[in-house]
Amino acid sequence: VVVNPTSTQTISQYSFNTIPLLVSGSPNQVNAVYRFSQVSAGVDAMVTIVATEGGASVDIFDDNAISKPEGFSPKINVPANSTGLVEFRIAFVTAGDTSMNAQDTLFATAVDIDGGSTLKEIDEIDMGGGFSTYQMATPEILVTQIGTAFRGINVAGNEYPSIDTTAKQVMF
Repeated sequence: VVVNPTSTQTISQYSFNTIPLLVSGSPNQVNAVYRFSQVSAGVDAMVTIVATEGGASVDIFDDNAISKPEGFSPKINVPANSTGLVEFRIAFVTAGDTSMNAQDTLFATAVDIDGGSTLKEIDEIDMGGGFSTYQMATPEILVTQIGTAFRGINVAGNEYPSIDTTAKQVMF
């Protein structure tokens, strides 16, 4: 995301509720590029699967069956008793084109960083800087800044069924 603090562009709401179209690569594999149309007025999002580690894989690129359709919700599989990750890059482009479309401000939320006795989820967002907030009064996650990225780690081990968007204590 390119940030231009001198621009007068208004802040937009983003919605990833269209069906993503595979534009290059193999489905759900590293280097696959998908386009979400009209995530905001005149803006498309190109989402690339950049890397996988630790045996992690993308089972469903955007799983709206159990999540909110307006969010980008990949279903990721990580082998039991291991630590794995999938890295995605989101580039905003002019709708129907591939020209970069700089966004002044982008609000992103990592949700469902829950767990259980054997699972502690981790989410990381790197937008080249910014700030992060979370419910420090009920700390079920620990958020730290690493360079320009923010990492939220589940520390409480409480599991919330499905994708629970009311569980603010496991969001940042």
